[in-house]
Amino acid sequence: MLQRKARLGDPCHPKLRNTFESKKRSHRVTGYDSKRPLQILVETGSSRNFIDPEVVKQLECPTKATTLTLVAAANGIGMKVDSVCEISWLLQGAEFAGEFLLLPLGSRSITFASGDETTALLKWKATFKNQNNSLVASWQPGSDACNEWYGVSCINGRVNTLNITNASVFATLYDFPFSSLPFLEYLVHTMNNFSGTIPPEIGSLTNLVYLDLNSNQISYTIPSQIGSLVKLQILRSFDNHLNGPVPGEVGYLRSLTKLSLGGNFRIGSIPASLGNLNNLSYLYLYDNQLFGPIPTTLSGPIPSELGNLKNLNTLALYNNQLSGPIPSELRNLINLNHLVLSNNKNLFGPIPNELGNLKKFNNLELSDNQLSGPIPSVLGNLKNLNNLTLSNNLLTGSIPSSFGNFRNLQTLFLGNNNLIEEIPSSICNLTSLTVLYLSRNNLKGKILQCLGNISGLQYVMMSHNNLNGELPSSICNLTSLQVLDLGRNNLIGAIPQCFGNMSGHLEVLDMHHNNLSGTLPNVKDTKTLAQWSWLLLCSLISFILRDFFTLLYLFANTFASTEEATALLKWKSTFKNQNNSLLASWKPSFDACSGSMNNFYGTIPPEIGNLTNLICLDLHANQISGTIPSQIGSLVKLQILHIFDNHLNGPILEEIGYLSELGNLKNLNYLELSNNHLTGPIPSELENLTNLSDLGLSNNQLSGPIPSELRNLKNLNDLLSNNQLSGPIPSSIGNLRNLGELPSSICNLTTLQVLDLGRNNLMGAIPQCFGNMSGHLEVLDMQHNNLSSTLPTTFSIGSALRSFNLHGNKLRGKNSTILGKLPTTESS
Repeated sequence: MLQRKARLGDPCHPKLRNTFESKKRSHRVTGYDSKRPLQILVETGSSRNFIDPEVVKQLECPTKATTLTLVAAANGIGMKVDSVCEISWLLQGAEFAGEFLLLPLGSRSITFASGDETTALLKWKATFKNQNNSLVASWQPGSDACNEWYGVSCINGRVNTLNITNASVFATLYDFPFSSLPFLEYLVHTMNNFSGTIPPEIGSLTNLVYLDLNSNQISYTIPSQIGSLVKLQILRSFDNHLNGPVPGEVGYLRSLTKLSLGGNFRIGSIPASLGNLNNLSYLYLYDNQLFGPIPTTLSGPIPSELGNLKNLNTLALYNNQLSGPIPSELRNLINLNHLVLSNNKNLFGPIPNELGNLKKFNNLELSDNQLSGPIPSVLGNLKNLNNLTLSNNLLTGSIPSSFGNFRNLQTLFLGNNNLIEEIPSSICNLTSLTVLYLSRNNLKGKILQCLGNISGLQYVMMSHNNLNGELPSSICNLTSLQVLDLGRNNLIGAIPQCFGNMSGHLEVLDMHHNNLSGTLPNVKDTKTLAQWSWLLLCSLISFILRDFFTLLYLFANTFASTEEATALLKWKSTFKNQNNSLLASWKPSFDACSGSMNNFYGTIPPEIGNLTNLICLDLHANQISGTIPSQIGSLVKLQILHIFDNHLNGPILEEIGYLSELGNLKNLNYLELSNNHLTGPIPSELENLTNLSDLGLSNNQLSGPIPSELRNLKNLNDLLSNNQLSGPIPSSIGNLRNLGELPSSICNLTTLQVLDLGRNNLMGAIPQCFGNMSGHLEVLDMQHNNLSSTLPTTFSIGSALRSFNLHGNKLRGKNSTILGKLPTTESS
């Protein structure tokens, strides 16, 4: 039987190389026609010869009709044959001729795996660490490897493909049968647990066209023998533990179209020999530790040879340590769509003007480097650009007005540079824009009114500039806006009332440190957002994305109620000294809440419980009064609650303890209620806040015992002072590893530096083992309690203790000798 494998040359006269093996009924013969291979299966028990009609066409052999013959295949299916052709061939110097019936063999599975290949693969499988792997359980002696084995495919009875992607194989490549698989073209071991090195024997797979070893634990280097795989088109070994340089022999792989070696631990420079890969379309060397300059030519030492890579579509070299300028020779990469050089830190010099000629660009990312000089206006020629990322560099000058040509641009990142002047109005031409990031520059002028016409905008970030003027009401037209960050500018005037209509989609609003005044907007959707005026959220977090509204920054502005201002003006009119210079600022346009922080007062409304996605609530340093509403217990995602430095009264609600209980989220880390007028006991429900690290209850009027349940707060590192607490210090607090253990387990305390329990009503003795803390405890303050008995006598010489205050207690006995050496010590 003859089956075509490749296109043939001289018709009807192939030369055959004998590969018969004794004692086998089926034999394979590799023939050559014009030096092209022809696979022939010789069945010694067959009475007739067969050939595929497609092969006959390629050989251009004449055919003739013959008696209709019914041929039975091995699977019992009958096939009718009515044509025949005569073929002559040379075998070991002798010429033979014969008739071949035309039989469509291409649609029949007539393959038999090589015994050598089967044996070799079984031997390799025996080295797997997980022999019970279900996916390769089909690899059994006596079975048909070509048709029954998982991941194995054959052509003409020889293993052509071995693909065991994501098969959970735990093995190495040391015993892989490289030399036994000469016809292997596709080797895919991706997403397994292969470890060890790539053996040099891989160079024997000279027919390999696809090699994929990504997402394993392969280490060391790629052997130089990889250069023998001259037919290789795709080489992928990203996300491994490979180290060492990229071998220069990769430059021999002239058929390579895709090279992906990212996500490893490679060091060294990029070999210039990669410039030889003139068929290369994708080059991924990201997330390595490559250093040195980008070669002035990727094809060797001559810069003009970069033009060899004219087929390159993607060049990804980000997250390395590359240095030097961006070579202008990249202008020759006329088919380049994606250039990603971000986060190399040491790339310097200007952005080459020549990049503006690569008009097929879709993606240009040069962020997190040290690029300097102005942004070339010729970049505006890149009309197909979807993403432009130039942030975190040293770029100067203005934003080119030519950027208005980017009609397809979706994301524009220019933040953290030294850009000046006004934002060009041509930016409003970017009707496809979703992200506009201009923060941390020196931009001036007003926020463009026409920004409201870019309906798809989702993120607008312009903080830390010198923008001035009023907020344009057109921003309210941006119904997809999720983040608006305008903090630390010089904006003036009132927040447009229509901002209240954005509460259904706006997640982050940051306008802190401006000169805004007037009244806050009325929020329409109170189910999504309670009164904005009560949310002065964490200055330590720039923005955190969550469903609906999570963060609102309005602090360090000046807002006042119009009704209150009117009332105050009416009251002022009754003053007997209308010429009072200090109150001269009280005019119809005055700001009733002046000061560096806000002066919000009144109570916390119960509607705050509607903010179920809130993660940080900071109302500190205002004049808020009343009680803490029980609805605050609904904020189950809350991590930070700061209400200190106000005039709150009443008890600490049990509901606060539920902040970590509902949904089992246990997120609250910081609870600061100090410097208020809170009364009553410390609720035992606080034990639910198992992630709590800071608990500030100082300077209130809390009473009662310290709850023993606080023993569950093992991450706590701060306690209570200036209250009216009473009773003994509970021994169960010894479980607070970060606070110190009182009293019996106190000797286990190794991290406590400050312990402040002053101005309470604690009583009883100070445990003697307190003295064991003197090597690390720096401040011990238990002043103004009702402690009695004797002081610990075990404080050691060389103590770390620098402040020791027990004043206002009923202690007796001699002080330890160390006490006389402390700079601030009160003990009676």
